[in-house]
Formats: sequence, structure tokens, C-alpha cells
Amino acid sequence: MDPGNGQRAAIAGKALAGKGFTNLMVMEGGMQEWRKVGLPVQEGKAVMSLERQVRIAAGALVSIGSVLGYFHPAWLILPVFVGCGLMYSGLTNSCGMGALIAKMPWNQ
Repeated sequence: MDPGNGQRAAIAGKALAGKGFTNLMVMEGGMQEWRKVGLPVQEGKAVMSLERQVRIAAGALVSIGSVLGYFHPAWLILPVFVGCGLMYSGLTNSCGMGALIAKMPWNQ
């Protein structure tokens, strides 16, 4: 089975069956097949991923700090701070900016 063609549903079905659920059905072909045969689909609203939001925020802070640093060198602390935060995030696999952005109202 190709990824995206019901593979996750099959894995979930096996996991649920292992937990004692008995009234299960997994459609072959997944959502692609469901749409292909014209069955109704209720879509949720599209949400920008948290990772993408963090990249936008980090890029904006670095850009703003760099431009403001042209006028006063003290502003250069902003891109340095963001760079150090990105390194810490990579080393620890945690992201303070991501945790903060996740609490924003549009992510609730």
C-alpha cells in the first residue's frame, strides 16, 4: 500500500483491533479513493503549521533586528538572540518560540 492511500488507516485499524474494538472497517485506497468515487468529505479549516509559523517569526525577527542594527548597533542583539535560540532548539529538540506561538489565539 502506498503512503497516503489508506496506509495510516490500516495501521490505526490494527491498533484499535488490538485494543478490543471489533466494529471496524478500513477502506482500501484511503481518502483519495473516497474522493475519487465522489463520496462527501467535510474539510476542516486549513491551518498553517506551527513549524512554518516559527520560521516566519524567526526570519522576521532576524530581518528587523538586522535593519534596526544599521541605525543602532544595540539592535543586533535581536538576530544574535534568535540565532542562539535556534541552535538551542536544535540541540535540545525543544522550541521556546514554538511553545509561545502555540499559545496564540489563532492556534487554539
